[in-house]
Amino acid sequence: MSYTLNNRVKMEGFLVFDFAQRYEEARTELLTWIKSGQLVPRMTEFHGLESAGEAFVELLAGGTVGTTIIRVAE
Repeated sequence: MSYTLNNRVKMEGFLVFDFAQRYEEARTELLTWIKSGQLVPRMTEFHGLESAGEAFVELLAGGTVGTTIIRVAE
């Protein structure tokens, strides 16, 4: 016996500029969530300017998570 399952997926986003008037409100709330541990920012970090090319390729290919950072000095 085989089953076929069909799902419909809808993805919708928004532009942050649509809510520019609420920037400070959002920033305050997000910082509160980060400080309390309710929200944990994620990032992918590369080290050294020589890794900038790799970081860019990974960013465009979807191989990074969250904010992509190239750390050039400690």
